[in-house]
Amino acid sequence: MYGTLRRGGKRHDILRQLHAVYVGKGSVAGELFDLGEYPGAVRSNATAAHVIGEVYRLPKLKAALTTLDEYEGVGVATSLYHREIAEVTRESGGHLKAWIYWLTQPPRHGRRIESGDYASRRKQ
Repeated sequence: MYGTLRRGGKRHDILRQLHAVYVGKGSVAGELFDLGEYPGAVRSNATAAHVIGEVYRLPKLKAALTTLDEYEGVGVATSLYHREIAEVTRESGGHLKAWIYWLTQPPRHGRRIESGDYASRRKQ
């Protein structure tokens, strides 16, 4: 989770309701954009571009993904996001695979968050 679902985010309550277990911080290759009320990420092969977020284990995966897809608007004709598996580099070392919500297309508007960390966007 790289945006509003992170700890301290305005919708972290959704993860609490799903009994999500915090695993740790991590990053994926991509670029992060501030879209106002929420962020959006796009894949990137640029070596310096990364999106920082949090990794969670979801005890009831299928039900949890259904809830998260609804929150992100996945499956709706006007959806901004789609979900797929990405390789995460853990802050503590090593790699793992995790679901991520990518933007369906690069944003037309929105400022790129150079740090890749939505939580630090106001500090830039």
